[in-house]
Amino acid sequence: TPNPTTGESLKIGLLDRMAYKDEPLTFRIIHPTAITAATTVGSEEELNQILTVHASKIPKGVFVVEVQWGQKIEHIKVLKQ
Repeated sequence: TPNPTTGESLKIGLLDRMAYKDEPLTFRIIHPTAITAATTVGSEEELNQILTVHASKIPKGVFVVEVQWGQKIEHIKVLKQ
């Protein structure tokens, strides 16, 4: 199920929290009408701050946040209402 948000504040968590060892996180937003450039941050908190800014500019609907770190890649679905 997608994480619902109105775009004012967006907080996602890594799906495989146990595999995360404080590596840099690289993420991008994949929306049917737009894909953001990949951004690298140092923490999950920083990722959420930048995501909130990006999400406010994205049209309503479902989008995917692609997060990479180390050898892992996750796709987290978000529903913007």
